Amino acid sequence: MDEIKIKEYATQIVSYAGTAFAHFYNSCQLSLKGDKSSSKKEFALGKKAIDLAHTVNSKLVDYEAKNGSLPFSLILIHSQDSLMNAINWQHMSTLAIENDNLLRKEFDNSIENKELIKILIICNAGMSTVILKSKLEKVAMAKGIKVDIKATTFNDLERIYMNYDIVLVSPQISQLHDEIKRITRNSIYIQLLNMTDFGLMRAEKIFDDILKQLLP
Repeated sequence: MDEIKIKEYATQIVSYAGTAFAHFYNSCQLSLKGDKSSSKKEFALGKKAIDLAHTVNSKLVDYEAKNGSLPFSLILIHSQDSLMNAINWQHMSTLAIENDNLLRKEFDNSIENKELIKILIICNAGMSTVILKSKLEKVAMAKGIKVDIKATTFNDLERIYMNYDIVLVSPQISQLHDEIKRITRNSIYIQLLNMTDFGLMRAEKIFDDILKQLLP
């Protein structure tokens, strides 16, 4: 198995795991809203996608077991992170279907135990987002929440998005939403910033919206 094939498998894992994550996340949301029937349908779709991810991943595991370590690459590391994230959300989705109260405790603990929330803000030129970055940091500090926030341009997205929990998209580039989803392969939260909130720099509201995304 050459390096190109390994990267091809890794890319497939990211894609399947990202799809699984999206379905499991939707399943959780629907369960919390009381729509168990739709939640189970989303879970089934997520299960199908994650099974495909496991199938591809097993090829890499088998190769490594027989031939030694795989060559290092960021996409390979990202594939394993994406798969683990999907597995975690599969667990959450199962809890959502079986017990809403237990799910809420899991979500609460996931935020309370999280050492750092990593936020990426992207816009066209990166000027106004620097101001928002500073304001969000102050809000987080006041709430006692540790954050790592980076403000940058759209051109940097593909290179660094996998290092963050959520991507905030400025209104100036809202037309790139579909492209951003394609680049990130649905493996990360994407939040389009409200034009009014962004224009008035309502950092506290924006930060609360971030927490709602990470803690449905």
